[in-house]
Amino acid sequence: MSIVDNCKSFYERAKVENSLRFKISASSLVIIFLGSAVLADANPLKLLIPGTLYPFPAYDARDSVKIYATEKETGKLIQVEEPILMDGTAVDRIHRLAAAVASPSAGSVRNFKELVYAVPYPAFNLSIQRVWIQDGKLVLALDGESLRHELKARFKDERLEDNSEPAALLDGYFRCLTLTLAEAELGTEKPIQFISYSLQNEEALGEYKEFLKFSFEARYSTK
Repeated sequence: MSIVDNCKSFYERAKVENSLRFKISASSLVIIFLGSAVLADANPLKLLIPGTLYPFPAYDARDSVKIYATEKETGKLIQVEEPILMDGTAVDRIHRLAAAVASPSAGSVRNFKELVYAVPYPAFNLSIQRVWIQDGKLVLALDGESLRHELKARFKDERLEDNSEPAALLDGYFRCLTLTLAEAELGTEKPIQFISYSLQNEEALGEYKEFLKFSFEARYSTK
């Protein structure tokens, strides 16, 4: 019997045998199902559960927080928005804000409606050793050796006439950090009224001292 005759015979059987038609339909569905899984490069079992073929977008728990930065082109102080995770304790928030001020979106930030380029600072936030919060006063303990290390790493391949440029980075970062912390929602029991710094190993910054404008000895009011 030829292939054509076999096909005709099979067709005639399918017209009269319900069980055969059912087997053909079931086999076709299985083939389509497995073929879809191969084309989608997905586990076949995932196709049985609605919504699992394509992953849902991850929920972003970060808040849009206003921080201060220094515009690259003009050197002006600007306020930009950065996505920052603001959960946890007040100390956790302070460390995250300090890190955001040091590196605002790798230098590219959105100043509300327009895209601007902000100065990316060295990781000065790593110099924060301890944080004290009491009766509306915020004190950040800094390590001068850590600050010096970050400055040396930034300018290791440059020949500087003096230390005014490294000192300007210190000035800019701590000015932006102070203003950012003064306006941020830190979740403290009492509103922060004063911000000050306790600089340890102060002698490590001796070579930059004459060029520094930011005072680590001052107490800064948040109002």
